[in-house]
Amino acid sequence: MIKLASLKSMALVAILTASAGFGAGFYIKGEIEAAARLAGVEAALRAQKEAVRLVREQAEAQRQIDQAAMQKLMRQANEFRAIERTVPEVVIRHVPAEDHDTDCRLPVAVVRMLNDARRGHRAELPTATLDTDGEAGATSALARRAEVEAHADCALKYNALAGKYNALIDWLQDTRN
Repeated sequence: MIKLASLKSMALVAILTASAGFGAGFYIKGEIEAAARLAGVEAALRAQKEAVRLVREQAEAQRQIDQAAMQKLMRQANEFRAIERTVPEVVIRHVPAEDHDTDCRLPVAVVRMLNDARRGHRAELPTATLDTDGEAGATSALARRAEVEAHADCALKYNALAGKYNALIDWLQDTRN
């Protein structure tokens, strides 16, 4: 009987040991799989942090480009304002306000055409048939000073637009580089 009892206890110990071994094996396998999942998550997190860093660097570079473009545009605007103040003071004031010379005056139809063109409207070539009241050939009351002021206004507007356009082109080229 003793042998039978010792054989039963050995079988019981063997079963318990085998059960503990299987249990420990499954537990270790679960821990290894969890560690592998954790390593994958950590790698994804590192990749995401790197992507965020790159986006921040690109955003900072773009901000610097935008800031430089804005500073350049502001400088150009200040220079333009100085020119805008200078033109009436230096150029236009030397043109007589009263102009009694009718030889230099344009026909009314030509003045209308120039005004339409300046406003961005379709300008027709002046002909006698355009005016029903017969004013096409009459000289206008446009004085030389008004003509000079209109030309100065057009030139100032052109320079303002050209400055903005050039600043935009520079910004686009800086953004692409």
